[in-house]
Amino acid sequence: MKLPMEQCPWCGGQEFVVGYQGYEAMMTYTPQGFTGKRIHHLICKRCGMVLASRVADTSKYQDARKAW
Repeated sequence: MKLPMEQCPWCGGQEFVVGYQGYEAMMTYTPQGFTGKRIHHLICKRCGMVLASRVADTSKYQDARKAW
């Protein structure tokens, strides 16, 4: 998968790492929040800025036009 950017807009760094947010800070697909998916973060290795976040599997999430 291609990265969404080649250079950090804050510090100009060009090395990136991936971090995973899980447990209580998971992105849930139910209002109760009991189940969900970990959030993947693209992080600049130089300054630590979180540049992008995504949920790897969105198959169980509701269509925004219906749920919003």
